[in-house]
This record gives sequence, structure tokens and C-alpha cells, in this order.
Amino acid sequence: MDYLNKNEFGIIDIIRKCYRKDNTSSADEDLAIIEFQDIIEILRNFKVDTVYTTSKLVTSLLKQQIEPLLDKKNETGKGNKKKKKEIFVPIESGDFEFEKVQLPANIFRTSRELNIKTLYSPSDQGIRGIAKGLNSKNINLNPEDYRREQYKQLLS
Repeated sequence: MDYLNKNEFGIIDIIRKCYRKDNTSSADEDLAIIEFQDIIEILRNFKVDTVYTTSKLVTSLLKQQIEPLLDKKNETGKGNKKKKKEIFVPIESGDFEFEKVQLPANIFRTSRELNIKTLYSPSDQGIRGIAKGLNSKNINLNPEDYRREQYKQLLS
């Protein structure tokens, strides 16, 4: 708790109420979501500049709450060559999946950039996924060490 306070970290679940469709499974796909946390209200009331998620599902759920509030009419170019600007812009950072999005002042009280950083899941299923990815790239590393290194790099 001291670490969180000292480094101004908050922790919250994106899902407020849910149940497991299959009690023997820990897979994200087996969650039945009843109620979401109001992430928009949190972003309005706190000057959050970075959100760390612990799975691609959580990142997707976060983006689903933010995206409807953003201006999707941002287009560049002329005539038939108009190209829609990306709302969630990928950030280059090696193996890690990051995105950024511009939060407008008219909705979020202050205009600011929000970074969304998807961490490797802390679950056993996450470890299996990391191991599979490392094996497919012929990288001979312990998946727990690989995940720990990502967390150290991003959270210190």
C-alpha cells in the first residue's frame, strides 16, 4: 500500500459485478459481465495519464467505454483520399502493447493524452500464453521471469 501511495498508483477492477459461466474455468471468455465500473467518471474526476491493464480483454473493455465519447470524424486528406485518423494510436515499445488516446476537455474536464499499457496477465493462463509466444519465437526464457521483467520495467 505504501508503494502505491508513494508512486500515485490506484488499482480498480473494470468489472464491478460478474459471475463465471463455467465455475471450472478461469478464462476471460467465461465471465458473464453484469455491471462495469464507471471508468469515464474516474477519468473525469482524477488526472489519470496512464492506465495499465492485465489482459487484452480488459484493454478492449476500457476502450469500449472511452471510444463512444470521442470524435470519430477526424479525417485527413481530400476527396476520395480521406483517411480516418486512428483514435487509439499504437505506441512503439518493443514487445509490449501500448496505445494512446487524446481525451477532450469537454468530456474529461482537461484535455490530455491517456496512455493504455497492456501488461501480461498475472494468471496461470497468462503464463501459458507467454510461454507459447516465447516458444513460437524460439526464445529460451522462463515465462515468469519474462513477465516479471515487463512489470519491473513499466512499474518502476
